[in-house]
Amino acid sequence: MTDIFDQARAAVDGERQKQYGDPEEHWDTVAAMWQNYIATILERDDDHLEITPADAALMMVLMKLAREAHAHKADNLVDAAGYLLLASRLAEGDAGAAGAADGKRDCRYQPGATACPFPNRMCGACEYWK
Repeated sequence: MTDIFDQARAAVDGERQKQYGDPEEHWDTVAAMWQNYIATILERDDDHLEITPADAALMMVLMKLAREAHAHKADNLVDAAGYLLLASRLAEGDAGAAGAADGKRDCRYQPGATACPFPNRMCGACEYWK
């Protein structure tokens, strides 16, 4: 059986490097895109940084766009579209969690809560943040 690190090494040093280029250059590009995204959050939220699940999905879109900037691969665009779809659902509180009969969602952190246990989180998982 092949060791997981042998498999990872083969992927990183072989086909992935051919597809996405030099890893340091790729991750420098991703880091710069994420830095700009995070700077925008800080500016928008008065220097308070809280990465939401929707933000995480959008940052993954940026990673896919960095890969696409290196070389076109349809999978990059399909994945980016999927992350955008998830970001939209997360931002709207509809990431796949089943709603109650009244249309309200239970808090994923404290089911049955009568108030959001994380009022500044804006996780989108329940009706309390809206």
